[in-house]
Amino acid sequence: MQQNSSEMLATIQQMREKMIESAQANGLGGEETIQCSQQLDKLIFEYQCLSQEKKKSKKEIKITRKQAMFIWPTNIIYA
Repeated sequence: MQQNSSEMLATIQQMREKMIESAQANGLGGEETIQCSQQLDKLIFEYQCLSQEKKKSKKEIKITRKQAMFIWPTNIIYA
């Protein structure tokens, strides 16, 4: 399921809270705590990948606009 940045951040925060609660109840080495930690790592990685894609896309658009500004026809004959 594709989420936007704000939805992903909310999901990350929820998982972080769940992991903290699990750590308090089961300890840092508890199975549930470790699973939450692994899921949190995965969510953070996905968010970082999404952020990088957005930055790359914006940079490519910016470069394309700059390049388009320098395109000038050279075969125009002035009368």
